[in-house]
Amino acid sequence: MMRNKRILAVDDDAFIRRAVRRIWRVALEDAGLDPEEAECAQDAYDLVARTPDDAWFVLTDFQMPSNPGDELCNGADLIRALRRNPVLRQPHIVLMTGVEPDATGIVGCGYDVFFPKTIEKELLLAELRMFLASD
Repeated sequence: MMRNKRILAVDDDAFIRRAVRRIWRVALEDAGLDPEEAECAQDAYDLVARTPDDAWFVLTDFQMPSNPGDELCNGADLIRALRRNPVLRQPHIVLMTGVEPDATGIVGCGYDVFFPKTIEKELLLAELRMFLASD
């Protein structure tokens, strides 16, 4: 059964979210998709959890501020929560941050791919296209 594919960019910096949308625009228009955005880990988790049967491509930053009362405070918390949720179809998670993973203890938190924020846009676009082509 073909499931809905959903795309989510998670970053507290609106400039980064807009830049990602520009990079993805052509691939997503061809697929008839419109990316969604969240500026914190908790909002991102809540959005994905509302549609557990959809296939999600989640691009997340590591360092993000959280709101008082949020259980999820950063990208690693988001990734772990998504991976632990037994109801969700496991999303494809790309961690994109300016921090080296081994310097922060986020190695092994469950992301599929790591890219530095200085990534060439073609690599990020290729990762999205692979997801869009998958079943």
